[in-house]
Amino acid sequence: MIWSTAAAVIASLGGGAVLVFAFSSWLGKIWATRIAEAERARFSRELEGYRNQLQQLAEERRDALTRKRDIYAQLATSMRVFLVSGRPASDQEKKDFLAAFDVAALWASEAVAKALASFLEYSTRSANQPGSVTNDEFKNAYRACLNAMRRDCGFPDTEFSYPVITFR
Repeated sequence: MIWSTAAAVIASLGGGAVLVFAFSSWLGKIWATRIAEAERARFSRELEGYRNQLQQLAEERRDALTRKRDIYAQLATSMRVFLVSGRPASDQEKKDFLAAFDVAALWASEAVAKALASFLEYSTRSANQPGSVTNDEFKNAYRACLNAMRRDCGFPDTEFSYPVITFR
């Protein structure tokens, strides 16, 4: 009788344990699925946010590059007043250069700003001390500016060297 009672107690406890184990396993799978779905949804939202930020950054960079190219085109064109010509620069040409220079001072890269400063230093020295700057030195400074602009506008490995052409 003791053995039959003990066997009944063990069987009922073992059966309950099987039921508890099966129920906890089923419930664990449901929770794991819900947690995984919540994580997947969170990662999807974060990924979409990163995609939007990346797209916005790409658009801003594209706009900045377009702006730089426009500014550099105006600056390069207006810098021609400094090259040797048979006549002095007109007031309008000086005004155009100063306007382009002001805008470039805001938006140009450091390399372009330094090349432009060097070019203007040659120009100032040439104006204050005629003959102190050779035409080749001046053309090389001009060329360095244009090449720096070219590198800054998307051609960092350029081997092109701007040929300075003047008409007399």
